[in-house]
Amino acid sequence: MSLACALALLLAAPAAGVVAPETGGVGPETRAATPGPAPGSGATAESGSGSGSGGPESGAGREGPASAAPVGTGAVTPVFGAGREGPGGAAPVGTGAVTPAFEPGLANEVHRLRAAAELRAAGRFAEAAAIYEALYDGRHAPELLLAAARTRAAAGQYAHVLAYLSQLVASGQLTAADTQVVYSELQAAQGAVTPVTVRAQMPARSGEAPLRLRAEFLAQSPGEQRPPLEFLVPAGAGATRAATVQLDPGPWRVRIDEPGLARVDLLIEVGTQAGEPLQLDLRLPADGLPQPQRRRLVGALVGLGGVTLGAGAGVTVGWQFTRVRPALGSSCDELSGCDATLAAAVTGRGVGGALIGAGSGVLLAGLTGLFDDPRRRRRAWIFELVLGGAGVAGGSFATALAARGFEREIAADARWGDANHMRALELRANQHTFAAAGLGLGSGLVFGAAAGLVRSRIYQQRQRNSLALAPTMGRGGLGLALAGRF
Repeated sequence: MSLACALALLLAAPAAGVVAPETGGVGPETRAATPGPAPGSGATAESGSGSGSGGPESGAGREGPASAAPVGTGAVTPVFGAGREGPGGAAPVGTGAVTPAFEPGLANEVHRLRAAAELRAAGRFAEAAAIYEALYDGRHAPELLLAAARTRAAAGQYAHVLAYLSQLVASGQLTAADTQVVYSELQAAQGAVTPVTVRAQMPARSGEAPLRLRAEFLAQSPGEQRPPLEFLVPAGAGATRAATVQLDPGPWRVRIDEPGLARVDLLIEVGTQAGEPLQLDLRLPADGLPQPQRRRLVGALVGLGGVTLGAGAGVTVGWQFTRVRPALGSSCDELSGCDATLAAAVTGRGVGGALIGAGSGVLLAGLTGLFDDPRRRRRAWIFELVLGGAGVAGGSFATALAARGFEREIAADARWGDANHMRALELRANQHTFAAAGLGLGSGLVFGAAAGLVRSRIYQQRQRNSLALAPTMGRGGLGLALAGRF
Protein backbone atom coordinates (compact mmCIF):
# COMPACT_ATOMS: atom_id res chain seq x y z
CA MET A 1 0.00 0.00 0.00
CA SER A 2 1.33 3.46 -0.80
CA LEU A 3 2.21 6.06 1.80
CA ALA A 4 -0.65 8.20 0.55
CA CYS A 5 -3.11 5.50 1.62
CA ALA A 6 -1.36 5.25 4.96
CA LEU A 7 -1.60 9.00 5.47
CA ALA A 8 -5.25 8.93 4.47
CA LEU A 9 -5.98 6.13 6.93
CA LEU A 10 -4.22 7.88 9.78
CA LEU A 11 -5.92 11.21 9.15
CA ALA A 12 -9.31 9.68 8.46
CA ALA A 13 -9.48 7.29 11.42
CA PRO A 14 -12.47 8.37 13.51
CA ALA A 15 -12.20 9.07 17.21
CA ALA A 16 -13.95 6.96 19.79
CA GLY A 17 -17.70 7.14 19.43
CA VAL A 18 -17.59 8.63 15.92
CA VAL A 19 -18.82 6.47 13.07
CA ALA A 20 -17.08 6.92 9.73
CA PRO A 21 -19.41 7.09 6.74
CA GLU A 22 -19.18 4.32 4.16
CA THR A 23 -17.66 6.44 1.43
CA GLY A 24 -14.16 7.02 0.16
CA GLY A 25 -14.61 10.62 -0.91
CA VAL A 26 -16.87 13.57 -0.81
CA GLY A 27 -19.13 14.66 -3.61
CA PRO A 28 -19.75 18.16 -4.86
CA GLU A 29 -22.93 18.43 -2.83
CA THR A 30 -21.04 17.67 0.38
CA ARG A 31 -18.44 20.36 -0.38
CA ALA A 32 -21.16 22.88 -1.03
CA ALA A 33 -22.89 22.09 2.25
CA THR A 34 -19.79 22.45 4.39
CA PRO A 35 -19.41 26.01 5.66
CA GLY A 36 -15.94 27.61 5.50
CA PRO A 37 -14.50 29.84 8.24
CA ALA A 38 -14.19 33.54 7.88
CA PRO A 39 -10.76 34.94 6.96
CA GLY A 40 -8.61 35.82 9.92
CA SER A 41 -10.53 33.56 12.27
CA GLY A 42 -7.53 31.25 12.79
CA ALA A 43 -8.91 28.51 10.54
CA THR A 44 -8.66 27.66 6.89
CA ALA A 45 -11.66 26.85 4.72
CA GLU A 46 -12.57 23.19 5.13
CA SER A 47 -14.50 22.89 1.85
CA GLY A 48 -15.05 19.20 2.44
CA SER A 49 -11.34 18.45 1.95
CA GLY A 50 -10.77 16.74 5.25
CA SER A 51 -8.39 19.37 6.66
CA GLY A 52 -8.07 20.51 10.24
CA SER A 53 -8.49 24.08 11.36
CA GLY A 54 -6.78 26.40 13.78
CA GLY A 55 -9.95 26.91 15.80
CA PRO A 56 -12.86 24.64 16.66
CA GLU A 57 -13.93 22.27 13.92
CA SER A 58 -16.69 23.65 11.73
CA GLY A 59 -19.53 21.58 10.34
CA ALA A 60 -21.54 18.65 11.67
CA GLY A 61 -20.01 15.94 13.82
CA ARG A 62 -18.08 18.36 16.09
CA GLU A 63 -16.78 16.68 19.21
CA GLY A 64 -15.43 18.02 22.48
CA PRO A 65 -11.73 18.03 23.46
CA ALA A 66 -11.93 14.57 25.03
CA SER A 67 -13.10 12.90 21.84
CA ALA A 68 -11.86 15.22 19.10
CA ALA A 69 -10.65 13.39 16.03
CA PRO A 70 -7.57 14.26 13.95
CA VAL A 71 -7.93 16.25 10.77
CA GLY A 72 -10.25 14.67 8.25
CA THR A 73 -11.71 12.33 10.87
CA GLY A 74 -14.67 10.26 9.89
CA ALA A 75 -16.29 12.80 7.60
CA VAL A 76 -14.10 12.71 4.50
CA THR A 77 -11.04 11.05 3.06
CA PRO A 78 -8.17 13.56 2.40
CA VAL A 79 -8.17 15.01 -1.08
CA PHE A 80 -5.13 13.06 -2.27
CA GLY A 81 -6.50 9.73 -1.04
CA ALA A 82 -10.04 10.12 -2.32
CA GLY A 83 -11.33 7.32 -4.50
CA ARG A 84 -8.29 5.02 -3.98
CA GLU A 85 -8.93 1.35 -3.51
CA GLY A 86 -6.89 -1.35 -1.85
CA PRO A 87 -5.76 -4.61 -3.41
CA GLY A 88 -8.36 -6.88 -4.92
CA GLY A 89 -10.99 -4.19 -5.42
CA ALA A 90 -11.42 -3.54 -1.69
CA ALA A 91 -13.41 -0.60 -0.46
CA PRO A 92 -11.74 2.86 -0.44
CA VAL A 93 -9.33 3.68 2.37
CA GLY A 94 -10.99 5.25 5.40
CA THR A 95 -14.15 3.12 5.33
CA GLY A 96 -12.88 0.63 7.87
CA ALA A 97 -13.21 -2.26 5.41
CA VAL A 98 -9.49 -2.74 4.69
CA THR A 99 -6.59 -3.66 7.00
CA PRO A 100 -3.53 -2.36 5.15
CA ALA A 101 -0.29 -4.34 4.83
CA PHE A 102 2.46 -1.71 4.58
CA GLU A 103 5.63 -2.20 2.63
CA PRO A 104 8.73 -2.70 4.84
CA GLY A 105 10.40 0.46 3.54
CA LEU A 106 7.41 2.57 4.61
CA ALA A 107 7.26 1.32 8.20
CA ASN A 108 9.25 4.25 9.61
CA GLU A 109 7.23 6.82 7.69
CA VAL A 110 3.97 5.24 8.77
CA HIS A 111 5.14 5.33 12.37
CA ARG A 112 5.96 9.03 12.04
CA LEU A 113 2.64 9.72 10.38
CA ARG A 114 0.87 8.03 13.28
CA ALA A 115 2.88 10.16 15.73
CA ALA A 116 1.92 13.32 13.81
CA ALA A 117 -1.75 12.36 13.92
CA GLU A 118 -1.52 11.82 17.68
CA LEU A 119 0.20 15.18 18.19
CA ARG A 120 -2.46 16.87 16.11
CA ALA A 121 -5.24 15.23 18.06
CA ALA A 122 -3.57 16.52 21.25
CA GLY A 123 -3.53 20.09 19.86
CA ARG A 124 0.27 20.18 19.37
CA PHE A 125 -0.01 21.40 15.81
CA ALA A 126 3.48 22.91 15.40
CA GLU A 127 5.15 19.61 16.31
CA ALA A 128 2.86 17.65 14.03
CA ALA A 129 3.52 20.00 11.12
CA ALA A 130 7.27 19.65 11.67
CA ILE A 131 6.94 15.88 11.14
CA TYR A 132 5.03 16.35 7.88
CA GLU A 133 7.63 18.87 6.67
CA ALA A 134 10.51 16.54 7.50
CA LEU A 135 8.80 13.72 5.62
CA TYR A 136 8.21 16.00 2.64
CA ASP A 137 11.88 16.99 2.59
CA GLY A 138 12.75 13.33 2.20
CA ARG A 139 10.04 12.53 -0.34
CA HIS A 140 8.20 15.21 -2.28
CA ALA A 141 4.72 13.73 -2.02
CA PRO A 142 1.96 16.35 -2.43
CA GLU A 143 -0.21 14.80 0.28
CA LEU A 144 2.58 15.40 2.83
CA LEU A 145 2.86 19.08 1.91
CA LEU A 146 -0.93 19.42 2.03
CA ALA A 147 -0.99 17.83 5.49
CA ALA A 148 1.75 20.23 6.63
CA ALA A 149 -0.19 23.22 5.27
CA ARG A 150 -3.42 22.24 6.97
CA THR A 151 -1.68 21.53 10.24
CA ARG A 152 0.03 24.93 10.10
CA ALA A 153 -3.40 26.40 9.49
CA ALA A 154 -4.64 24.67 12.63
CA ALA A 155 -1.75 26.36 14.48
CA GLY A 156 -2.71 29.75 13.05
CA GLN A 157 0.51 30.06 11.02
CA TYR A 158 -1.01 31.24 7.78
CA ALA A 159 2.15 32.60 6.15
CA HIS A 160 3.38 29.03 5.87
CA VAL A 161 -0.05 27.89 4.67
CA LEU A 162 0.18 30.37 1.79
CA ALA A 163 3.71 29.26 0.92
CA TYR A 164 2.89 25.55 0.96
CA LEU A 165 -0.43 25.76 -0.88
CA SER A 166 1.01 28.10 -3.50
CA GLN A 167 3.79 25.58 -4.07
CA LEU A 168 1.21 22.82 -4.46
CA VAL A 169 -0.81 24.78 -7.00
CA ALA A 170 2.31 25.67 -8.98
CA SER A 171 3.48 22.05 -9.02
CA GLY A 172 0.59 20.97 -11.26
CA GLN A 173 0.12 17.75 -9.26
CA LEU A 174 -3.45 18.52 -8.23
CA THR A 175 -6.60 17.52 -10.02
CA ALA A 176 -9.10 20.18 -11.02
CA ALA A 177 -11.35 19.37 -8.05
CA ASP A 178 -8.43 19.37 -5.62
CA THR A 179 -7.21 22.68 -7.03
CA GLN A 180 -10.58 24.30 -6.29
CA VAL A 181 -10.41 23.09 -2.69
CA VAL A 182 -6.85 24.38 -2.27
CA TYR A 183 -7.81 27.73 -3.79
CA SER A 184 -10.55 28.16 -1.22
CA GLU A 185 -8.04 27.44 1.55
CA LEU A 186 -5.62 29.94 0.00
CA GLN A 187 -8.26 32.65 0.06
CA ALA A 188 -9.00 31.96 3.72
CA ALA A 189 -5.30 32.11 4.61
CA GLN A 190 -4.78 35.39 2.76
CA GLY A 191 -7.26 37.10 5.03
CA ALA A 192 -5.18 36.22 8.10
CA VAL A 193 -1.79 37.54 6.99
CA THR A 194 -0.36 41.04 6.59
CA PRO A 195 1.30 42.19 3.34
CA VAL A 196 4.77 43.66 3.90
CA THR A 197 6.34 45.61 1.05
CA VAL A 198 10.13 45.29 0.81
CA ARG A 199 12.17 47.77 -1.21
CA ALA A 200 15.86 47.06 -1.64
CA GLN A 201 18.32 49.63 -2.95
CA MET A 202 21.03 47.67 -4.75
CA PRO A 203 24.61 48.83 -5.38
CA ALA A 204 25.57 49.74 -8.92
CA ARG A 205 26.42 46.87 -11.30
CA SER A 206 25.11 44.29 -8.85
CA GLY A 207 23.85 41.85 -11.50
CA GLU A 208 20.39 40.60 -12.41
CA ALA A 209 20.12 37.56 -10.13
CA PRO A 210 17.04 37.51 -7.84
CA LEU A 211 17.59 38.55 -4.25
CA ARG A 212 16.75 35.99 -1.56
CA LEU A 213 15.04 37.34 1.56
CA ARG A 214 14.79 35.04 4.58
CA ALA A 215 12.08 35.69 7.18
CA GLU A 216 12.15 33.90 10.52
CA PHE A 217 9.38 34.21 13.11
CA LEU A 218 10.60 34.86 16.67
CA ALA A 219 8.60 32.29 18.60
CA GLN A 220 7.74 32.96 22.23
CA SER A 221 6.48 29.46 23.00
CA PRO A 222 6.86 25.93 21.57
CA GLY A 223 3.46 26.21 19.93
CA GLU A 224 4.70 29.15 17.82
CA GLN A 225 7.72 27.34 16.40
CA ARG A 226 7.89 27.30 12.60
CA PRO A 227 10.61 27.02 9.94
CA PRO A 228 11.97 30.13 8.19
CA LEU A 229 10.46 31.30 4.92
CA GLU A 230 12.38 32.40 1.83
CA PHE A 231 11.12 34.96 -0.69
CA LEU A 232 12.60 36.06 -4.01
CA VAL A 233 12.93 39.76 -4.74
CA PRO A 234 13.20 39.95 -8.56
CA ALA A 235 15.42 42.37 -10.42
CA GLY A 236 13.79 45.58 -11.62
CA ALA A 237 14.48 48.18 -14.27
CA GLY A 238 16.78 50.20 -12.01
CA ALA A 239 18.79 49.80 -8.84
CA THR A 240 15.64 49.51 -6.69
CA ARG A 241 13.93 46.15 -6.26
CA ALA A 242 10.55 45.66 -4.67
CA ALA A 243 8.39 42.73 -3.58
CA THR A 244 5.43 42.14 -1.29
CA VAL A 245 5.63 39.25 1.17
CA GLN A 246 2.83 37.85 3.31
CA LEU A 247 3.67 37.42 7.00
CA ASP A 248 1.72 36.60 10.16
CA PRO A 249 1.38 39.39 12.71
CA GLY A 250 4.17 39.30 15.27
CA PRO A 251 7.95 39.72 15.56
CA TRP A 252 10.10 38.60 12.62
CA ARG A 253 13.80 38.56 11.81
CA VAL A 254 14.51 39.53 8.19
CA ARG A 255 17.85 38.50 6.74
CA ILE A 256 19.65 38.93 3.44
CA ASP A 257 22.91 37.02 3.16
CA GLU A 258 23.80 36.95 -0.51
CA PRO A 259 27.29 36.50 -2.01
CA GLY A 260 28.75 39.83 -2.99
CA LEU A 261 26.54 41.88 -0.63
CA ALA A 262 26.93 42.97 2.94
CA ARG A 263 24.73 40.96 5.30
CA VAL A 264 21.42 42.50 6.41
CA ASP A 265 19.82 41.38 9.69
CA LEU A 266 16.75 43.29 10.90
CA LEU A 267 14.08 42.78 13.56
CA ILE A 268 10.63 43.97 12.53
CA GLU A 269 7.17 43.87 14.11
CA VAL A 270 4.38 42.98 11.72
CA GLY A 271 0.99 44.35 12.69
CA THR A 272 -2.49 43.38 11.65
CA GLN A 273 -2.59 46.20 9.08
CA ALA A 274 -0.12 46.95 6.32
CA GLY A 275 2.42 49.58 7.35
CA GLU A 276 5.18 51.55 5.70
CA PRO A 277 7.41 49.72 3.21
CA LEU A 278 10.55 48.14 4.59
CA GLN A 279 13.51 50.04 3.10
CA LEU A 280 16.79 48.11 2.70
CA ASP A 281 20.01 49.83 1.57
CA LEU A 282 22.21 46.99 0.36
CA ARG A 283 25.93 47.60 0.02
CA LEU A 284 28.98 45.68 -0.99
CA PRO A 285 30.90 44.01 1.83
CA ALA A 286 34.15 45.51 2.99
CA ASP A 287 36.11 43.06 0.84
CA GLY A 288 33.50 42.12 -1.73
CA LEU A 289 33.61 41.68 -5.49
CA PRO A 290 30.49 40.98 -7.54
CA GLN A 291 30.45 37.68 -9.34
CA PRO A 292 31.26 38.97 -12.86
CA GLN A 293 34.33 40.90 -11.68
CA ARG A 294 35.38 38.01 -9.47
CA ARG A 295 35.16 35.58 -12.38
CA ARG A 296 37.35 37.80 -14.51
CA LEU A 297 39.92 38.03 -11.73
CA VAL A 298 39.88 34.26 -11.22
CA GLY A 299 40.22 33.67 -14.95
CA ALA A 300 43.19 36.04 -15.23
CA LEU A 301 45.06 34.54 -12.25
CA VAL A 302 44.32 30.94 -13.18
CA GLY A 303 45.35 31.59 -16.79
CA LEU A 304 48.58 33.32 -15.78
CA GLY A 305 49.38 30.61 -13.24
CA GLY A 306 48.68 27.83 -15.72
CA VAL A 307 50.89 29.38 -18.43
CA THR A 308 53.73 29.98 -15.96
CA LEU A 309 53.42 26.48 -14.60
CA GLY A 310 53.55 24.96 -18.07
CA ALA A 311 56.52 27.09 -19.09
CA GLY A 312 58.39 26.14 -15.92
CA ALA A 313 57.74 22.46 -16.49
CA GLY A 314 59.08 22.75 -20.05
CA VAL A 315 62.23 24.59 -18.96
CA THR A 316 62.88 22.14 -16.14
CA VAL A 317 62.46 19.05 -18.30
CA GLY A 318 64.56 20.58 -21.09
CA TRP A 319 67.52 21.44 -18.87
CA GLN A 320 67.27 18.14 -17.02
CA PHE A 321 67.49 15.89 -20.07
CA THR A 322 69.69 18.03 -22.33
CA ARG A 323 72.21 19.50 -19.87
CA VAL A 324 72.10 18.20 -16.28
CA ARG A 325 71.89 14.47 -16.91
CA PRO A 326 74.53 14.42 -19.68
CA ALA A 327 76.90 16.53 -17.55
CA LEU A 328 76.58 14.21 -14.56
CA GLY A 329 76.96 11.08 -16.66
CA SER A 330 79.91 12.11 -18.84
CA SER A 331 83.63 11.63 -18.30
CA CYS A 332 85.57 14.86 -18.48
CA ASP A 333 89.27 15.43 -18.91
CA GLU A 334 89.17 19.12 -18.04
CA LEU A 335 87.65 19.48 -14.56
CA SER A 336 86.95 23.23 -14.75
CA GLY A 337 85.00 22.86 -17.99
CA CYS A 338 82.78 20.12 -16.52
CA ASP A 339 82.17 22.14 -13.40
CA ALA A 340 81.09 25.20 -15.37
CA THR A 341 78.82 23.14 -17.64
CA LEU A 342 77.10 21.45 -14.69
CA ALA A 343 76.74 24.73 -12.77
CA ALA A 344 75.07 26.40 -15.76
CA ALA A 345 72.76 23.41 -16.24
CA VAL A 346 71.75 23.39 -12.55
CA THR A 347 71.07 27.12 -12.68
CA GLY A 348 68.86 26.74 -15.74
CA ARG A 349 66.95 23.90 -14.13
CA GLY A 350 66.55 26.00 -10.98
CA VAL A 351 64.93 28.74 -13.06
CA GLY A 352 62.47 26.19 -14.38
CA GLY A 353 61.72 25.00 -10.82
CA ALA A 354 61.11 28.60 -9.72
CA LEU A 355 58.66 29.07 -12.59
CA ILE A 356 56.83 25.90 -11.60
CA GLY A 357 56.50 27.17 -8.02
CA ALA A 358 55.42 30.65 -9.11
CA GLY A 359 52.78 29.26 -11.46
CA SER A 360 51.43 26.98 -8.73
CA GLY A 361 51.22 29.87 -6.26
CA VAL A 362 49.36 32.15 -8.67
CA LEU A 363 47.04 29.28 -9.61
CA LEU A 364 46.18 28.57 -5.96
CA ALA A 365 45.53 32.24 -5.22
CA GLY A 366 43.29 32.45 -8.29
CA LEU A 367 41.25 29.42 -7.25
CA THR A 368 40.73 31.07 -3.85
CA GLY A 369 38.65 33.68 -5.65
CA LEU A 370 36.00 31.01 -6.26
CA PHE A 371 34.91 31.20 -2.61
CA ASP A 372 31.43 32.77 -2.49
CA ASP A 373 31.77 34.06 1.05
CA PRO A 374 33.74 37.35 0.82
CA ARG A 375 34.94 37.12 4.43
CA ARG A 376 36.27 33.62 3.90
CA ARG A 377 37.85 34.65 0.61
CA ARG A 378 39.59 37.63 2.16
CA ARG A 379 40.89 35.57 5.09
CA ALA A 380 42.24 32.97 2.66
CA TRP A 381 44.04 35.61 0.60
CA ILE A 382 45.56 37.16 3.73
CA PHE A 383 46.72 33.71 4.86
CA GLU A 384 48.24 33.07 1.42
CA LEU A 385 49.95 36.46 1.53
CA VAL A 386 51.55 35.67 4.89
CA LEU A 387 52.41 32.11 3.84
CA GLY A 388 53.89 33.38 0.57
CA GLY A 389 56.02 35.92 2.40
CA ALA A 390 57.36 33.19 4.63
CA GLY A 391 57.97 31.06 1.53
CA VAL A 392 59.93 33.84 -0.14
CA ALA A 393 62.13 34.30 2.93
CA GLY A 394 62.60 30.58 3.51
CA GLY A 395 63.09 29.80 -0.18
CA SER A 396 65.72 32.52 -0.57
CA PHE A 397 67.64 31.21 2.42
CA ALA A 398 67.37 27.59 1.24
CA THR A 399 68.47 28.53 -2.29
CA ALA A 400 71.53 30.34 -0.95
CA LEU A 401 72.45 27.37 1.25
CA ALA A 402 72.00 24.91 -1.63
CA ALA A 403 74.15 27.08 -3.94
CA ARG A 404 76.93 27.30 -1.34
CA GLY A 405 76.81 23.55 -0.75
CA PHE A 406 77.03 22.94 -4.51
CA GLU A 407 80.04 25.24 -4.78
CA ARG A 408 81.78 23.46 -1.89
CA GLU A 409 81.17 20.12 -3.56
CA ILE A 410 82.55 21.44 -6.84
CA ALA A 411 85.68 22.70 -5.09
CA ALA A 412 86.20 19.41 -3.24
CA ASP A 413 89.39 17.48 -4.01
CA ALA A 414 87.69 14.58 -5.78
CA ARG A 415 88.08 13.01 -9.19
CA TRP A 416 85.35 13.76 -11.73
CA GLY A 417 83.39 10.58 -12.27
CA ASP A 418 83.89 9.25 -8.74
CA ALA A 419 80.58 7.66 -7.70
CA ASN A 420 80.39 9.30 -4.27
CA HIS A 421 81.42 12.69 -5.67
CA MET A 422 78.83 12.52 -8.45
CA ARG A 423 76.05 11.49 -6.03
CA ALA A 424 76.96 14.44 -3.80
CA LEU A 425 76.85 16.82 -6.76
CA GLU A 426 73.46 15.47 -7.87
CA LEU A 427 72.09 15.83 -4.32
CA ARG A 428 73.23 19.46 -4.10
CA ALA A 429 71.80 20.18 -7.55
CA ASN A 430 68.42 18.72 -6.59
CA GLN A 431 68.42 20.71 -3.34
CA HIS A 432 69.02 23.88 -5.34
CA THR A 433 66.13 23.12 -7.71
CA PHE A 434 63.65 22.35 -4.90
CA ALA A 435 64.72 25.47 -2.98
CA ALA A 436 64.17 27.55 -6.11
CA ALA A 437 60.70 25.98 -6.52
CA GLY A 438 59.86 26.93 -2.92
CA LEU A 439 61.03 30.48 -3.56
CA GLY A 440 58.84 30.62 -6.67
CA LEU A 441 55.83 29.20 -4.82
CA GLY A 442 56.06 31.89 -2.16
CA SER A 443 56.41 34.58 -4.81
CA GLY A 444 53.39 33.27 -6.70
CA LEU A 445 51.24 33.19 -3.57
CA VAL A 446 52.24 36.75 -2.68
CA PHE A 447 51.50 37.99 -6.19
CA GLY A 448 48.14 36.22 -6.55
CA ALA A 449 46.85 37.06 -3.06
CA ALA A 450 47.96 40.69 -3.36
CA ALA A 451 46.25 40.95 -6.76
CA GLY A 452 42.98 39.65 -5.30
CA LEU A 453 43.05 41.97 -2.29
CA VAL A 454 44.06 45.03 -4.32
CA ARG A 455 41.41 44.34 -6.98
CA SER A 456 38.72 44.06 -4.33
CA ARG A 457 39.86 47.29 -2.72
CA ILE A 458 39.93 49.20 -6.02
CA TYR A 459 36.44 48.01 -6.95
CA GLN A 460 35.07 49.00 -3.57
CA GLN A 461 36.61 52.47 -3.88
CA ARG A 462 35.11 52.89 -7.35
CA GLN A 463 31.71 51.84 -6.08
CA ARG A 464 31.80 54.49 -3.39
CA ASN A 465 32.49 57.15 -5.99
CA SER A 466 30.31 55.72 -8.75
CA LEU A 467 27.75 57.79 -10.61
CA ALA A 468 24.60 56.56 -12.32
CA LEU A 469 22.19 58.12 -14.82
CA ALA A 470 18.52 57.17 -14.66
CA PRO A 471 15.60 58.44 -16.77
CA THR A 472 12.99 60.51 -14.92
CA MET A 473 9.65 62.05 -15.80
CA GLY A 474 8.58 65.38 -14.38
CA ARG A 475 6.36 68.30 -15.22
CA GLY A 476 8.75 69.44 -17.89
CA GLY A 477 8.85 66.06 -19.58
CA LEU A 478 11.52 63.41 -19.71
CA GLY A 479 14.93 63.94 -18.13
CA LEU A 480 17.96 62.29 -16.59
CA ALA A 481 18.75 62.03 -12.88
CA LEU A 482 22.36 61.83 -11.66
CA ALA A 483 22.85 59.67 -8.58
CA GLY A 484 25.90 58.44 -6.76
CA ARG A 485 27.63 57.74 -3.47
CA PHE A 486 30.54 59.93 -2.38
